[in-house]
Amino acid sequence: MKNKKIIVLIMSFLMLVSFPQALSKYNSKILEPTPSLIELTSHPAIFITGNTEMDNFPNKTGSGTATDPYIIQFLNISQNTASYSIKMMNVSRHVVIRNIEIGNVVLTTSAILMENCANINVTNSYFTINLNVIVGKNLTDCSFSNNIIEFNNAYGFYFSNSRSISFINNTIRSSNSWDAIFIRDSADFIIKKNKISQINHFGIRIYLSNNTEITENYISDVLHSGIQITLSNYSQIKNNEVQDVSGALGGITLTGSNYNTISENLISHSDSGIELHSSNNNTISYSQISDSNSYGIYLSGSDGNDIFENSLCDNDDGDILEENSNYNSIHDNYLDCSSPSNTIPGYNLPFLLILSLLGLISARFFIHSKKKQ
Repeated sequence: MKNKKIIVLIMSFLMLVSFPQALSKYNSKILEPTPSLIELTSHPAIFITGNTEMDNFPNKTGSGTATDPYIIQFLNISQNTASYSIKMMNVSRHVVIRNIEIGNVVLTTSAILMENCANINVTNSYFTINLNVIVGKNLTDCSFSNNIIEFNNAYGFYFSNSRSISFINNTIRSSNSWDAIFIRDSADFIIKKNKISQINHFGIRIYLSNNTEITENYISDVLHSGIQITLSNYSQIKNNEVQDVSGALGGITLTGSNYNTISENLISHSDSGIELHSSNNNTISYSQISDSNSYGIYLSGSDGNDIFENSLCDNDDGDILEENSNYNSIHDNYLDCSSPSNTIPGYNLPFLLILSLLGLISARFFIHSKKKQ
């Protein structure tokens, strides 16, 4: 009797765990950051070079350690005519910049420039009508989260020669010129749960940078590719939603990039859903691609890629096309977007049905045995 109860409990638990995860696929309603309601203090541009100047900067709290970082907050650094609103160089103290506003800074080069810095966190801040918003060069172990960037005239984030950086839950919209996020000559970035829309260039562009994690982002209404990976390897591109890409590139495009994983993405209304150009040994799986102007998946000069368990439908020129490409493994894809393969990515519907049936049988057997006793 005790063993039967345990079996029923295990089956019930597996059903409860599996179904909510399976049905919670794409979240295009990423929560948007909420600007601080606290009144901000007007402040001139901030220029800090070195830890000593950081220690002596007056408008902060904390001690600059990992457990008690310096905090710069509740400042409005707008309408100045300096090259930068915040410029920090050669700072390794732990610093949090939060609840600030930088706007109407038409003459600046960037809202924030950071060079040769580590351990800086910019969060819960608002940036509008700048040229570049945040530029980072030679940074390590920094994070940027819950910020709103809009109406900028160049890049949202532009980072080079940096390592171990995260962009999480930022909103970037209405950029008039370049990419929302551009990473070059870097490694080990996390780009997660950002909402990117109305961008006149690329949504996320990675160039000569390895080991990038691009997950759970919502990208819509961009001129070129939603996610562009160029000469970059070993990246994870998973659980993103990309739609309404109006340029002649894929919703996700790889060029000269190898050993990347593209999985569980939802791509619609782009020129091609996923494009590979001279890119080898990548994996494309469990993604749903629909309503492309040309092909669902397009390979040009790309070899040794594994393409499986994708759902493709309503792509104008066809679902999968290979040109000058060899030794690709293309199998178990579904030419129907109602397929269980990708309406529940990562989970197999027959498996779930069998699991449910086993749970019902176990419950019935348990009840029947109880009645006999």
